[in-house]
Amino acid sequence: MNLKSAIILLALMIGFFQVFLYVIGGLFSSFGKSPYSFTPTGILTNLIFVGSMLVGMELSRAWLINHLGRRHTFLALAFVGLLYTLLSIPLTQITGLRPELESITFLNSSLLPSLAENLLASLLALLAGPLAAIAYRGMLQGFWWFCPVLPDLSWAFKGLIGTAVPIVGMVAVNSFYSIKAGHGKPRRQAKEGFPVGWIITSIICVVIIWFSVGLFPFHPSLVASGSMRPMMDAGDVVIIAKLPACAELP
Repeated sequence: MNLKSAIILLALMIGFFQVFLYVIGGLFSSFGKSPYSFTPTGILTNLIFVGSMLVGMELSRAWLINHLGRRHTFLALAFVGLLYTLLSIPLTQITGLRPELESITFLNSSLLPSLAENLLASLLALLAGPLAAIAYRGMLQGFWWFCPVLPDLSWAFKGLIGTAVPIVGMVAVNSFYSIKAGHGKPRRQAKEGFPVGWIITSIICVVIIWFSVGLFPFHPSLVASGSMRPMMDAGDVVIIAKLPACAELP
C-alpha cells in the first residue's frame, strides 16, 4: 500500500471513529428521528446534492491548498481551513452573533467543530489529494444525511467530539506522514509539530466557553448596575458559584 492509499485509509478510520463517538454520546443523551426524507426519491435527491457538493468542495480545496501550500504550509492550511469554514456556515448565523448563550452555544457546537473539520480536511487534501478529504468528510456527511436515527447531543458533547477528534486526527495524520515519508524518497512534509498548537488552542477555547456559560460549578458574571454599591460597581466581573439549596451562607 502506497503512502496516499494509507492516508486515505487513515482518513476513513478517523471519520468512523468520530461517528462512533457521536453514537456513544447519543447513548448518554438521546436519539431522534432524522429530519431528512428516506423515500427512494428523497434518498436519491439527497445523494446527488450531498455527493456533488462534497466532491466539488474537496476538489477545489485540494487545488487551492496545493497551490498555496508550496511555500507557506501552515499559513495555507489556516487560510483554506478558515475559508471553507465560512463557506460551510450560513452567513446569517455568523453576522447575527450576539453575546448571549445561543451565540456561545453556536460557537461551541457549530463554528469550532466546523473549523476543526475543515483544518483536518485541508491537511488530508495537502498530503494525499481530494480523495483523502472526501473519505473523511464523506463518512461524516453520510452519517448525518443517511442515518434514519441520529444522536440528539447536547451542545457540550457535540462541541467536544466535533472539535477534539479532528484536531487529534491532524496530529495522527501528520505523525503518520512524517514517519512513512522518511522511509522513501524525499517528499514534501507537513510542518512538524504544528498541530500541537492547534490542539492546545482548541482545548483552551472549549474550556473557556464551558466556563463562561456555567457548565462548571462556577462561572463569571458581569455586574450590570450599581445596586450593590459600595461593595460592587457596575462593570465589575464576579465569580458565581453554585451551592446546594440547604447550604448555609457565612
